Amino acid sequence: NLTKTLRGELEWIPLKAMRKQPIRRYQSALELAHDIENYLTGEPLLAGPESILYRVRKLVRKHRVAVAATTVVVTSLLIGLIASTTMYFRAEKMRLLADTSREVAEMSQAAETTQRRAAEQERNRAIEAEKEAKRHLTDFYEEQGRRYMEAGDLDRAIVLLTEALKNDANRPSTLLLAQECL
Repeated sequence: NLTKTLRGELEWIPLKAMRKQPIRRYQSALELAHDIENYLTGEPLLAGPESILYRVRKLVRKHRVAVAATTVVVTSLLIGLIASTTMYFRAEKMRLLADTSREVAEMSQAAETTQRRAAEQERNRAIEAEKEAKRHLTDFYEEQGRRYMEAGDLDRAIVLLTEALKNDANRPSTLLLAQECL
């Protein structure tokens, strides 16, 4: 068990102290003492590899509680960020859908208004055409009544002038002709 403990970091300290190149050894006894202190406090060793991974691993081992708490906080923040972003995009999609639905409804309403106006104009034209047809019919009855009156057939003239007055009771020319017949 002691052999297992001595392997790894603790083994690196004497190996660095005994290196062949002086530049790669500890430069002073203070540096050696500092590295032993680092080993005892769980800090990265000067004798250890210079990789970032080694230094991060040592930092995590020494500050397990803080790293765990930070991991929980960061994970919670990420989950919250993902959830809020997802909800935002869903809400945005729903807003766009509502906007599109509103625009379709407005277009439908505008089309309905246009159709209603066109139908109203068509109805007005039909009313005007009916009035025009009545005027022509009244003109026809009046003209025929005048002809029968001039021909001396007052019975037929009265019938035709009465029909003309049914269409337009206030027409002065028809009223005059009807009075002449009587």
